[in-house]
Amino acid sequence: MSGSGFTPAAQIEDDLRSLFRGTLHFDRPTRGLYATDGSPLRLLPHGVAVPADAADVAEFLTYADRQGLPVTVRGSGTGRSGAALGRGIVLDIGARMNAVLDV
Repeated sequence: MSGSGFTPAAQIEDDLRSLFRGTLHFDRPTRGLYATDGSPLRLLPHGVAVPADAADVAEFLTYADRQGLPVTVRGSGTGRSGAALGRGIVLDIGARMNAVLDV
């Protein structure tokens, strides 16, 4: 997505490597999986970040804010309105952060 105003994916990966303990995906096949949800829409994201824990979420959001990167927070991706889709970085909290901590 060079020329779109985004920081290049390789630079984002390099920057986040020291901050983010989760998994980062900038490959086309994985981004393609996150380009759809329960709606008929399709929107290819710039990248996907799967945080390890809440501290990872905070580090990621701080970085994204500093860089001006759009972030779409995604749970299970079953919504029918397209809310789990975005051209920026998809932050997948549904993959690992899915336990009930308190009732």
